[in-house]
Amino acid sequence: MLRRVEDGDEAARTEALPAVAAIVDAFAALGLIEFAYLAPGPMRKRTGRSRGFEAGEAIFDKERDSVVIAGSDVLEVFDGPITLEDPPEHENEG
Repeated sequence: MLRRVEDGDEAARTEALPAVAAIVDAFAALGLIEFAYLAPGPMRKRTGRSRGFEAGEAIFDKERDSVVIAGSDVLEVFDGPITLEDPPEHENEG
């Protein structure tokens, strides 16, 4: 099914969304999903402050045709920019 979605099959995408929401919701219930909101800074660059959230739950939103993830508590507030690279305190891990 994922290959069909990757190939642009909208019916397969719609069919997969409820299962995706259930999987994400299960991980969120166990406290295994975190995400960050990156507040845009000057000229719409992502250089502003961001907030890390723990995912609280996920649902399949039929009206939006998407999986919606709700955050629970703010875990951290960061000054930007944030990159996909590990922060310095994690450089020696792994």
